Amino acid sequence: MDSSALQPDERQALAAPPSSGPRALPWFASLAALQLFLSIRFPWDSESTLDALLRPSPDLFFLLALALALALLIRSRPIPAICFTSILAFIPIFRGASTLVPDLYGKPLVVYNDVMMLPGLVHIAFLHTSGPGRVLWIIGLGLATVLALVVIYRLVSYLLLLAPTAGPRRMSAQLWLVFGTAGVTGSLALQLDANGFTQAPVLLDVAQELDVTVLEWGLHREFRESLPKLHREREAAPSNLARLEGADVFVLFVESYGRSLIRKPERRQALDDLATELTSQLDQAGFYVCSSYATSSVSGGSSSLAHAQFLAGCIVRSKHYFASLLASDLKPLPHRFNAANYRTLNVQPATTAEWPEGKFFGFQEDIFNDAFDYTGHTYHWGFMPDQFALAYLLEEEIQPSTQPIFMQYVSVTSHAPFSMIPPYFEKWSEVRAPNSFNRFPEKTYPIDVLALSNCPNAESGYADTIAYSLKTMVGFVCELERPSIVILLGDHQPPGIGDLSDYDSSFDIPMHVISNRADLLQSFGKAGFQEGFFPADEYQAFELSLFADSFLTSFSTDTAEPDRDQ
Repeated sequence: MDSSALQPDERQALAAPPSSGPRALPWFASLAALQLFLSIRFPWDSESTLDALLRPSPDLFFLLALALALALLIRSRPIPAICFTSILAFIPIFRGASTLVPDLYGKPLVVYNDVMMLPGLVHIAFLHTSGPGRVLWIIGLGLATVLALVVIYRLVSYLLLLAPTAGPRRMSAQLWLVFGTAGVTGSLALQLDANGFTQAPVLLDVAQELDVTVLEWGLHREFRESLPKLHREREAAPSNLARLEGADVFVLFVESYGRSLIRKPERRQALDDLATELTSQLDQAGFYVCSSYATSSVSGGSSSLAHAQFLAGCIVRSKHYFASLLASDLKPLPHRFNAANYRTLNVQPATTAEWPEGKFFGFQEDIFNDAFDYTGHTYHWGFMPDQFALAYLLEEEIQPSTQPIFMQYVSVTSHAPFSMIPPYFEKWSEVRAPNSFNRFPEKTYPIDVLALSNCPNAESGYADTIAYSLKTMVGFVCELERPSIVILLGDHQPPGIGDLSDYDSSFDIPMHVISNRADLLQSFGKAGFQEGFFPADEYQAFELSLFADSFLTSFSTDTAEPDRDQ
């Protein structure tokens, strides 16, 4: 061949020494390091890191083959290396979320919805960390992330040395080995059980998540478009609440109070004993109780969505639904009570900042953490026990009020991590006495909030906090002097705790309606509520979003005057 007939770049390629490629031992060491990275398991994972490490990752080999093919095609390694690094770093994050969300919330991960729950999880993780401590954690995590990305990029770049960027495009034996391994591991991952020869492919879950995202986007659009019609129907319906005749109405949300605890045989006897005690206490104070089950929008967390479902009377599946609801003209229950000359209070002891979005619901006053004069032992989540907050409300807001009251109270003690049980004061006059809560909790549990499903103490701590909350709420009810309706209900099923979800994986929550006027409970009895605290096991839950309309219909008339014949 006459070399003078060749183009300059062809002569340069022929003159260049053949690439020897990466050395075998460092190349396999780099591959092993990335396999280890993808095998690391989180505290809530049932599988150990060692078990995962011994099984090849189909995601790793598929991405490596794809990056090598791209490097061969474009004759460049940096771009494929950056893409490969980015996806590799994303895989553990996605896998961690897709295993944590079902564990905590009893439902599959839906990125379109669940990414907006991240601030709440971060808040829980840093619950007992000081401001400077949080800053140090954030800086440390940021530096660790950058370091991890740099190391992964270097490892990936070394693996991509198999793809020559100069000379003829030839398939070496090493490339054939990589492509063949990618095909074999991918086939095995699709055909065998996830706990078989290979790790479960995360990229397949990502692809399925894209389908779910499209579906959720469509459902959210339908919800948003349905709100104007719902608003028109509400405005046309009676809503003067005249049949209440000025009785106070209290909505007490018991955090994480779900049906699963009631259905577990090992816990039922203790709950029945507690119900007998509480019923006797209510009888002595002149109160009646009936109960049912309702289906919440959420499970395991996102309490604000359940509150919105109850107050606004529509299913609020996610933060996107919540945002659309806030932008609508819908008038939730507090607006109706405002029009009926009630004083409307929104009490959330765990809320430490202003909440402008809450204005949509129509409460006249927000009573948040800073309003309480609590100086005792610091408890998880709300910093104070529910009994202290409720005693404050009795003395400062309810007893002095000259108007009837509609109040929403969001409890704090039974919130994850369920690690502290406060003392209970039989005499409510002692609750706000100086130093009343300066002592340590009655009982504590060592519980890791991010490993509830595997924590041996989590179920006991959860059961004890629910028992405390129910006892506290009933104690509060017995202190009420004016005619009242108290709606005591859960907001959602608890996060994944041991085997509780095996007994009830629904989104059902208990609802108890208590009143010192038997006639105010008649409409609930007609709606299927059963006398006592716990309905029959076969009781079918109703949709919680139906409660607002039902309540307005039951206690309103077509005129301003109550219909006393009903």
